[in-house]
Parts: sequence; structure tokens; C-alpha cells
Amino acid sequence: MMQGIEIALASVVVACVSVVVAAALAVLQLRNQNKTRQAQLFMDLHNQFYSPEFHRRWMEVVYVMKTEDLVDADGAPKFLKGDIERVVDINTLCCFFEGVGLLVNKKLIDITLVAELMSTPIIFVWEKLQSTVELSRGLLGRPQVYEWFEYLYRELQSLPSRKSQTPVSGISGP
Repeated sequence: MMQGIEIALASVVVACVSVVVAAALAVLQLRNQNKTRQAQLFMDLHNQFYSPEFHRRWMEVVYVMKTEDLVDADGAPKFLKGDIERVVDINTLCCFFEGVGLLVNKKLIDITLVAELMSTPIIFVWEKLQSTVELSRGLLGRPQVYEWFEYLYRELQSLPSRKSQTPVSGISGP
């Protein structure tokens, strides 16, 4: 009788250990799957970010555009009206960085990945457009305009290794 109880107890212990091991493996697999999804999402963004067209846009904004290209004589942001190509270029950049900022905020991509590969354009573009974006927010009565782009900039600035040392206005064109 005692031997039967010992066998039953051993079976229960083996079953419990099996359940715990299976649960632990499932958790590890889910973590790995989540990291894989984050990496895939980031690589999709990375591919768009490193396209020649995208680089032309951000370099044009940072190195070529002057303040008078962004704001008209009345002080209104030109990207609310005017040259449609310029409007598209600026909004394409801002919308891309807006999306990256939202993904960082929702913890769908890691800020350190963004910092390692995209920090310079993000910081330079935001610093160049910040006053124009803030002006647009006031004129439109929509304080959330490009809020996630600004969030992304502030998150990058909070990383000691990525903090901007020189304002973009101090950069001269090529």
C-alpha cells in the first residue's frame, strides 16, 4: 500500500514539474516572439528611414531651409499653406517621426534602438521645426500636433549619450 502511494506521489510531482517547465518554456517563447516582432517592426522603419528619398528630405529641412522658408512675412507657418512640395516634405518627416515616437511610447520599439540609428536626424529636424510646430499648434488650436515627435525628441534628449550639444541653427549648409 505504501509503495502505491509513493508511486502516485511521484506521478503527481512529475506532472507538476512538467506543468511548471512547460509554463516557463511558454513564457520564454513569448518573450522571444515579442523581441522578434519588435526587431521586425524596427527594421521596417529602418528600411524606410534609410531610403535616399527620406535622407534628401531631412537633409533639405536641416541644412538647406532657412527660417524664412518655414514662416511667411505674417509669421504664419508655410507648411500650413503654400508650396505643396515643401509641405509634403516637412509633413512626411514629421509624420514618420510622430509614428516612431508613438511606437516608443507604447513600448513597441525600444528607444535605445531608435537612439543608436536615428537620433541625429530626429534631433536636428525637431530643433529646426520646433518653433514652427509650436506656432502651428497655436494657430490651429490643436496642441497635440506632432506631440509624439516632440515626445521622441525629449526621450532622446534624456539619454546622456544622445543629448544635442549644438543647436541646429548653428549648422551651416554644405
